[in-house]
Amino acid sequence: MDDIARFVDPVTVLCAYEGDPEDENYLPLKHNYELLCHETDQEGRPLKVIKLPMPGALGAERRLPASYANFYIGNDAVLVPVFGDKNDDRALQISRRPSQRERWWASTAGDGGRIGSSALRQPAAAGSLKQKFMK
Repeated sequence: MDDIARFVDPVTVLCAYEGDPEDENYLPLKHNYELLCHETDQEGRPLKVIKLPMPGALGAERRLPASYANFYIGNDAVLVPVFGDKNDDRALQISRRPSQRERWWASTAGDGGRIGSSALRQPAAAGSLKQKFMK
């Protein structure tokens, strides 16, 4: 799920969207976007759904499931995958807008952008990450 759509506040969802009708992901992502646009939150308020572009196809032998939606939201910062793709800057700008976090890092995603999933399994390090990276 976190490769496709992410809540960034109670009513705002960033939704992976492929703009190229020739891309294999175009129709399923368009369908997901359209479904979300008709949904509401628990209070009955319509969701604000923001299109988040997809990076181009990655992977030599088979396509990796790369997505900008697989970012990690921490207490004070957000870590966003980048792929060396033409959509990197656009995705960073879109994903920054709804957040109240002060610090953002773009992280080169060598494994298809699995930041959110891999960050969940990180043990506490000697010295906090905040001390190490947020000075």
